[in-house]
Amino acid sequence: MESRQSTAGVLATHRPDPGTQAATDVGAARTGSARSERGGWDPLDELAVRVGSTLDPAITAQEVVDLVVPGFADHASILLRQTVLSGAGAAEPRDGPIRLVRLAFSARDAELAERLRTAWPVEQVIIVSETSPYAKAMRSHEVIIDSMHTLPSAADGSDIGKLMGGRPGVFAPLLVGGRVLGAMVLTRNPARGRFRPVELASIERLAARASIWMDNARLHDQLRHTAISMQKAMLPTKLAAPVGLEIAHRYLPGSDMAVVGGDWFDVIGLSGGRVALVVGDVMGHGTQAASAMGQMRTAVRTLAAVDLPPAEVLAHLDDLMPHIDDSLFATCIYAVYDPAAQQCSISRAGHVPPLVVHPDGRTEVLHQVAPGLPLGLGGATGTFDTLDIDLPDGALFVLCTDGLLENKARDIDSGLNLLRANLAEPGRPLQEICDQVVKELDLTKDRDDIALLISRVHPLPADRSAAWWLPGEPKQVGRCRRLVRDTLAAWELSALTETVELLVSELVTNAIQHAGGEIRLRLQRNETGLLCEVCDRTRTPPELQELSATAERGRGILLVNELSRKWGHRRTATGKIVWFTMNPA
Repeated sequence: MESRQSTAGVLATHRPDPGTQAATDVGAARTGSARSERGGWDPLDELAVRVGSTLDPAITAQEVVDLVVPGFADHASILLRQTVLSGAGAAEPRDGPIRLVRLAFSARDAELAERLRTAWPVEQVIIVSETSPYAKAMRSHEVIIDSMHTLPSAADGSDIGKLMGGRPGVFAPLLVGGRVLGAMVLTRNPARGRFRPVELASIERLAARASIWMDNARLHDQLRHTAISMQKAMLPTKLAAPVGLEIAHRYLPGSDMAVVGGDWFDVIGLSGGRVALVVGDVMGHGTQAASAMGQMRTAVRTLAAVDLPPAEVLAHLDDLMPHIDDSLFATCIYAVYDPAAQQCSISRAGHVPPLVVHPDGRTEVLHQVAPGLPLGLGGATGTFDTLDIDLPDGALFVLCTDGLLENKARDIDSGLNLLRANLAEPGRPLQEICDQVVKELDLTKDRDDIALLISRVHPLPADRSAAWWLPGEPKQVGRCRRLVRDTLAAWELSALTETVELLVSELVTNAIQHAGGEIRLRLQRNETGLLCEVCDRTRTPPELQELSATAERGRGILLVNELSRKWGHRRTATGKIVWFTMNPA
């Protein structure tokens, strides 16, 4: 991301030290003055060469004042209206004092330069009266010839008038399309004489050209800050690591100029203590790609809240992409990790494959995750497949975008090999691993955006989770009650026993009656409460219905709805899971 230089840095980079300049430029000043007097030198001659090296308003302003000092003037300042810099607009200044921000200055005399630096610091607001030549120039849209007889108050309380008072001055408005940006002020030492009419014409043209440069730089700066704010709003700044995972991440824009792009990452909490790990890449750079990325990230979070399997999430995103922006497409990888089972379900849509780094340092690229088509290309039903893998304790699960791996000089396979080499010591702190990966693989020039998400797997503590596979037989209902009772007693949650026993009995009975086959009961606890899950072999979802006096079905789900804190269901590859949570006792 492009870093804006400080004022001190701007002055140091673009203007010699005033003392040195005073000693070395006296001859240039005399020569320049002589040429000016005979009309042979015009600052416009050098404007296109010396101004516009960046799109930073402060640097551009400094380049303009450096252009005219010492050859044309002994001092020059550029002041922009505070409302212009804040983005509020550049309408005509209202009656009364005007608030200006001193953006840059240059002075031939070393003493004057030092005094100006402390009396009217760059980037500080200066208030000028409505009768001052500053205000007259901006309100009349004309160049004003005056002396420096009305000076703004000095920030350090000094009497700047002893150095500036009485100097011949020219106050030129900075205008773009009739809009008033601010003013440019040029002064001379009294011994050098006043500005002549032929010089005023040059100053007027210089101010007009400088206004265009300043306005372009100002608008770019505002756009850049808007883009940065947009990116910060769209990307997560802090990701809370769920139980059973450590998380580290990095995001780098494609270039200092691009600032924002279409890459994103996310970590989304799901029911049952599971977590969705997402990395995506919308084609392109700039605000269009960033806007599409923000909508895609919101869509992913919405679909995740419905608890759809990874392949279905991608299928819905594929349908949504043309409605978000039919001129773009995107790649995405969506993985759901279950810390209780230490199992990860992965689907991808045209995205680079994930990597698993085993605790012994062995690195595996999961090419077996079917690549699928990029989102927005209208893949047919069944385009996206899912791979289920087990992740051992201490393993790393790595997701990234192709900007980390390839550019014109390096293909994806070479990038993957380099990435594997930099993941070979998985026991290091994750932040250290991220830093090394970005340092070694970052293609500073001619690269795409980079998103990197690394997770480290940890087993849940033995006293946090318990699970049992049971035959689908009616007698297992009583066994489930005993398992609940014994487990909650061991976890010191006996106050919940009566309610949990009742609700588990109802869910297990439903599973036995309507699904048949093997069922699974799982209990899991954390700081926020207790989770209970019953898994069966049918995908028919439970329905919450009004209960009549003669109804024979629906009582169990009604009890779950009334007595639990929250409940829901989700589909699995072979059936469904019905779950509920309870507040801690």
